[in-house]
Amino acid sequence: MKGVSAGGVVFDAGGRVALVLQRNRSGRLRWTLPKGRLEDGEGPHEAARREVGEETGLFVRIVSSLGIYEGKRRTTHYFRMVALRDHGEFDDETHERRFVSLARARRLVRSRRDRVVLDWAASSVQRRSASSWWTSVRRSAQAWRGVA
Repeated sequence: MKGVSAGGVVFDAGGRVALVLQRNRSGRLRWTLPKGRLEDGEGPHEAARREVGEETGLFVRIVSSLGIYEGKRRTTHYFRMVALRDHGEFDDETHERRFVSLARARRLVRSRRDRVVLDWAASSVQRRSASSWWTSVRRSAQAWRGVA
């Protein structure tokens, strides 16, 4: 039976994406999207917010669903998220967190899954009108600074 995980593509106020540097199953460090397993009684939305918070040190708001990635070992629910504020600490699993452009993120990640999900995120940004996207970014920036 496959495991179930949830995670997100987190955008900051500048439209950059959060990546985390973590070890893969073979022990090598690699850049990836924040995600993790659902805990008992937890839904994908709750798990995504919790896991992203633990791995990035960010409080986030889910904007929309990006899709469900069906891997060999795991089914992972992905969400488009906006960073609201940084609480400054991430878990021991994460060695570093970095915000980069979508294009740079796609070059840094190595897994097919992460590239597919970043493509979903890029498509979701293109589908939204420029005004609604920037309204969302401005609100996030204001929330981040404690203005809103």
